Amino acid sequence: MTLYYLRYGLSLLDYTVTVIQDEDVALAPGPQKNYFGGAVLSMTLLVLAAVVVCYILRCQAMRKRIAELNTHLFDHPERQITPGWNIWKMKEQIRLLEGEAVKVWQ
Repeated sequence: MTLYYLRYGLSLLDYTVTVIQDEDVALAPGPQKNYFGGAVLSMTLLVLAAVVVCYILRCQAMRKRIAELNTHLFDHPERQITPGWNIWKMKEQIRLLEGEAVKVWQ
């Protein structure tokens, strides 16, 4: 912060300027290297982790539905369908099992 004081003498043309100044304070250093790549990598990993968690939760719900349909339709364990982790194959298995369930229960 700089303050200027004007001291007027006897005439308007005779004056002195006194400067009162605080001492300079060093600022904190900024980042020394580029952190953009690390930020992008961490955000990408965060989004990927969220997608994987959602996929696993969805697969578990489908596996539970397949297990429910298996217990109601098939008494023999060798005839039961074992689900994998491919979500599109599980959707197809659920569709087929529900179709068989409709035929059995009619």
